[in-house]
Amino acid sequence: MSNEWKIYYKVVKRSHIKREFCSLIAEGKTVVYYPVGKWVSPVVKKSKLFVFDSIDDAVYFRTVSSFASPLYLFECNVEEPVKIKRIARTFFGFSEVRLRSFWKNYNERKNYVPWHEERKNSIPWQAPPEGTYGVKRVKLLRQIPWPNLR
Repeated sequence: MSNEWKIYYKVVKRSHIKREFCSLIAEGKTVVYYPVGKWVSPVVKKSKLFVFDSIDDAVYFRTVSSFASPLYLFECNVEEPVKIKRIARTFFGFSEVRLRSFWKNYNERKNYVPWHEERKNSIPWQAPPEGTYGVKRVKLLRQIPWPNLR
């Protein structure tokens, strides 16, 4: 493995349970906790963690998302990045069942991820920010300030 790492960006929130940062959309047993400086893997098998390859994409994600919690931006290192081209839009958190279903469908269809098979034609699809990647592992390096939003 190379000692030279490309910097990616991770958007997280602060956990109400632990004094760490955590995933934005997972709930219950599927929440991923991100201690700064330590490698973290997904909780759900055969899934990935989402990151962005530019600050602009992270800012765009923050701008279009509707999270009530304050969001934090980190530089990070990642392992095995895979470009994410298309995801289902949701306004709800990921329960364990939803998250497992999401990744099962993703892995079978490669970037086609309906939440509910029986409703796949009614699901609003969107392209994620251009630089969205799914990764095997993430290590938060340092928190950085959000650029001024005008």
